[in-house]
Amino acid sequence: MYYEATVGKHYLRAPCPYTDFYKSSILRGENKLFGYVRILDGELKVSEYKLYKGVYCALCKTMKRYAGASSTLSLSYDLVFLAMLRAETDEAGFKIRLGRCGLHPFKKRPLAEENSALRFSAGASVVLTYYKLLDDLNDKNTGKRLLKKIALGKTKKQLKRVYKKLPEYNFPELSEKIKTYLDELSALENARSDSPDACAAVFGKILSLLFSHGIEDGKKAEMTSALGYSVGRLIYLVDAMDDFYDDLKTGAFNPLISAGFASVPEDFLLASMYSETESAVKALKSYGLKYRDIGNILFNILSLGIPNVVNEILKKQNSGVSEENTESNAG
Repeated sequence: MYYEATVGKHYLRAPCPYTDFYKSSILRGENKLFGYVRILDGELKVSEYKLYKGVYCALCKTMKRYAGASSTLSLSYDLVFLAMLRAETDEAGFKIRLGRCGLHPFKKRPLAEENSALRFSAGASVVLTYYKLLDDLNDKNTGKRLLKKIALGKTKKQLKRVYKKLPEYNFPELSEKIKTYLDELSALENARSDSPDACAAVFGKILSLLFSHGIEDGKKAEMTSALGYSVGRLIYLVDAMDDFYDDLKTGAFNPLISAGFASVPEDFLLASMYSETESAVKALKSYGLKYRDIGNILFNILSLGIPNVVNEILKKQNSGVSEENTESNAG
């Protein structure tokens, strides 16, 4: 997230301290499954970028309204993708206005007006955060257990609040279904499954369920389900890649390590990325998009943003290995 000031046709951007705090918060955890589904902003039009940031800020305000201020600590760009997708399937679109928030009280910023897509995504964020924390605590290798227990208690209160304030989305039913799949995933991880594909498939089912929840139109439900499955599989594998060397040191479960890889399997992961993003784009193209700006942002994320994130992580991992080898040779 950024502070924005307009100079001519260009945006001046500076890091927002709130995001820096979020990145270091315990709600992200050591094994985060969120944060990889982002835009490549240099490839968006100014109006599209403004829309994207406006939806991000509006999602923050919507989460605060329906789940409480502390729920915004779990805000991530992945949920902006969901809000964009949901605005398309709900045929709600977004109306952008200038507004202020508690974090940026002195300058008005682009802000999307609240709609059904933002309300659903706000509730979905709380559901995912709650079960992510619960899953972390079930993992005996996870760190900061006391802090996560405290966070889980707070998130449980947020979840009850969402159930009460947003009954039209039937989040209790969604929660039960997600729990079933997370139990299946936990069983695979506790057994130290040597199949990255099997683990990724279960997480794919979770996002497939989330993306299509409550959609009655058959074509829309089929598209969102297929797209969610591909994105979910990809997120799980990218997360395993991101945590590979940390897990190698700590002994925490990582499906790539269990599969016998001694280093990050770059070819395998790039092949998986291209396969899943291609499937996701195909699913999105199968549905006649109504809003061009939303469609351009969704395609940007799938075709450019996610591949850019994956390549950045690979660079980071390769750089880390090179530094370790240099230190070993010097010693």
